[in-house]
Amino acid sequence: PLQVELGSLSSIQRAMKLYQTAGENNSAEGWFNLGHVLWMGHNSDGNINTNEDIVPINRDHALTAFHRAIELGDADSMYFVGVQYLNEYESLLLSSSSDSDTTAQTHKKAIQKAQQGY
Repeated sequence: PLQVELGSLSSIQRAMKLYQTAGENNSAEGWFNLGHVLWMGHNSDGNINTNEDIVPINRDHALTAFHRAIELGDADSMYFVGVQYLNEYESLLLSSSSDSDTTAQTHKKAIQKAQQGY
């Protein structure tokens, strides 16, 4: 049962498991919260010194969780993912040279990502 399984986990692992379970039961908020933890990562608060309390940043898994929330109509996930892709697009533009061909290629890549659902 879920209760026995949760008892052996650290606080952050319990939270992530509950977020995932909520998401699997059609809770957009569960997927959003899981995505947020995975996007930001989680370090121990200093009171607990075990690796179980550290969640490394995992942007790929975070985006999967956000997209599941989006499929359930979650506006916060839509906004968050949109802002992240806009930031990525701006970074690509700023890192490219002033050559108009390079800028056009960067713009084309951003449009392709948008068309792929990112």
